[in-house]
Amino acid sequence: MKIAYIFTRFPAPSETFACNDVRTLKRLGMDVSVYAQRAAFPDSKRMILDRGLAGVPVVNCGVREAARGCVNAFSHPLLLIRLLWWITRSDLVRFTHWMKCVALVPASFYICLRLEKERPDIVHLFWGHYQSLVGFLARERLPRSKLSMFLGAYDLEMGLGISAATANTADFLFTHAEANLPRFEAMGIDPGRVHVVHRGVDVAFIDSVDPGPVDGEERFPVLACVARLVERKGIRDAIRAVHLLKERYPRVKLFIAGEGSCRRTLAGDVERLNLSNHVTLLGHVPHGTVIDLLKSTHVFVLPTRCTGERLPNVIKEAMLCGAIPVTTSSPGIEELVSPGVDGVVLDSGAPDDIARAVVDLMEDEDRRMSMIARARRKVLDRFSIDAQMTRYISVWNGREG
Repeated sequence: MKIAYIFTRFPAPSETFACNDVRTLKRLGMDVSVYAQRAAFPDSKRMILDRGLAGVPVVNCGVREAARGCVNAFSHPLLLIRLLWWITRSDLVRFTHWMKCVALVPASFYICLRLEKERPDIVHLFWGHYQSLVGFLARERLPRSKLSMFLGAYDLEMGLGISAATANTADFLFTHAEANLPRFEAMGIDPGRVHVVHRGVDVAFIDSVDPGPVDGEERFPVLACVARLVERKGIRDAIRAVHLLKERYPRVKLFIAGEGSCRRTLAGDVERLNLSNHVTLLGHVPHGTVIDLLKSTHVFVLPTRCTGERLPNVIKEAMLCGAIPVTTSSPGIEELVSPGVDGVVLDSGAPDDIARAVVDLMEDEDRRMSMIARARRKVLDRFSIDAQMTRYISVWNGREG
């Protein structure tokens, strides 16, 4: 089966899970190619190698590709006018998004031109917002290809008109949490057509990473947080929790992996609270390094307040690696973490609540080890990427209604 995956940008530093999906489909014998509407990130070649994608064709749309897309668009004037009218009718009221859609029209035409030559069996929109432009064109110019679409939390929170319109014409619809289904209905999309397939983690890759040592004899907690460094992820609260914990555990450590707009603010917090010996900002690190970190960690902390959070993949990875997750209540989190059984879900991400949860885990070794075992078992049983992508293939082949 030939499958064309459509992204806005690929690979993206914060979207390791997207690379996992593509890599797994290839491993399962699918003929996969990737098309992105925007230019590649400066270190995209390194990310492709780090994430095991060297054999996957990846087409990014820079200036040259956009120019060719313009030529192709003007050679199909009626289709161009229909696309622009569709965008305008659907989303002019969201003017910023409308402008972004218009700006991506040339790249979308270029991608469609390439797809006409490739003739894939499946055109899959990995996200459901700006990639809908390619979906519109594919419907017009690739009648023999099936259109597949994923709508995640970000897509559903945006609620673009083009997303709903494309979803209602797509052959296959996917999402990654049962908690998303009411939002489909609110957007005028029949939730009965939606296949809920949780995002999976690459168990084989994670198990292949040799962990660093966790110094259990010292009994001081090693914490980790892996996230985009933005305010709503609650990382400042994790740092403040370490400030509270250091009175009880003078050697407590928190390692923070990721980049984002709040990095300077977080570094300022570390300095102001005199935590330079306790908190380390690692920046963006390769996926293998993230897994090594999680395997060397007692507790994974993600006190997110992000309304678009849905079953974060990094929590699944932490659970598989033996780091007990301490996170906050977010839509659908109960599909992943059972509070007190295989993780901790806080009503509030307040620093004292985080600190209290860490102390409770560290002071009861038997309970902590039992939670670690149950967390790993859950991920193996319900969140293996091979099983999840096999479900995608079954849906595409018509074997799952």
